Amino acid sequence: MEPNSLQTQDTPVTITPTHDEGNLLVTSAETSDAGDSAANNVVQEHAQEDNTTPSYVSVVAGLAIATAATYGFLVWSEPSQAIETHTAAAATIVQEPSPYASLQLEAQSAFVVDLTLNKIVHAQNPDVQLPLASITKVALVLAVAPFLSPEEDVVVSNEAVAKGQGGMVAGESWRVKDLIEFTLLASSNAGAEALAEAANERIRTRYPQAPETDATVWRMNHLAKELGLSKTYFLNASGLDVSTTQTGAMSSARDATILLAYAYKTAPDLFLVTKSPTLETGPTNGQVIIAENTNDALGSIAGLKMGKTGFTDLAGGNLGIVFEVNGRIMAATVMGSSKAGRFNDIVAITDTANKSTQE
Repeated sequence: MEPNSLQTQDTPVTITPTHDEGNLLVTSAETSDAGDSAANNVVQEHAQEDNTTPSYVSVVAGLAIATAATYGFLVWSEPSQAIETHTAAAATIVQEPSPYASLQLEAQSAFVVDLTLNKIVHAQNPDVQLPLASITKVALVLAVAPFLSPEEDVVVSNEAVAKGQGGMVAGESWRVKDLIEFTLLASSNAGAEALAEAANERIRTRYPQAPETDATVWRMNHLAKELGLSKTYFLNASGLDVSTTQTGAMSSARDATILLAYAYKTAPDLFLVTKSPTLETGPTNGQVIIAENTNDALGSIAGLKMGKTGFTDLAGGNLGIVFEVNGRIMAATVMGSSKAGRFNDIVAITDTANKSTQE
């Protein structure tokens, strides 16, 4: 679960205000040498490509050139079409005259996109690379779900509990569906590690080039690369800080928003639980528990479709959501806020979205 400590530490990034050109994929923020080095290490260690083309289209070949669908989401282009039309399509995506200009956010970085119209509506340092914290679990669930049956059992190991720093009991047996829901809603780090362990061998069978003991994290990085998330890399399955100076994952507000939009488009049922304030769940060999959602802003976000919180000492407060307002599907992420400030930031964004989309 998310650490309770309110202590924050300086992260190894340089925050440079960016001039956003309305293209979902423009990146112009500076990152530190430390961040670049870590990213390069991950790419070298985890991101060897296979020779297959994924059946789903990457966000580079999807969100950036998507057109509005009749019922308010996105028409995703085929990869071959995307390569040919990306440049022309990117030039047609324009940033709205912004009613968001008066927003005063605590977050260091924010990104808001109208997915129905495929328009950026607010961008505040959107490409600065920052610790991702538990929003990492969105990528984890997308990585493991194709390899695990919802009804099969996963036994929580001692190693998963240790890596997740507690919150579960070794020897508990959970249905995959229940464990995914618990991991997302309660932001369970031990749950994330247990899911990663359960899928590891099957992912390696599908991707022989993946490392023997870290195939799930490799697949998460592989997915990020497929989606064109150039500021994103993962060192563990949960996003938990590795040490007092090393985060478990890095990303940007733009990348995280694209990841959330992709999750909502391709696997919405997996993330429905994130709309619920509580969840009655538990292991098949233990007692029923009532888990509480880590998203304290639930009651203030009308039309919430899915969301994921994140908080660590290094990250501060993060929150990403997909929501519907006045018939428009929108996605927003704030990063580098405080534990409480992330909720205030998102509510300010959704309130502005409501006002700005009223006809």
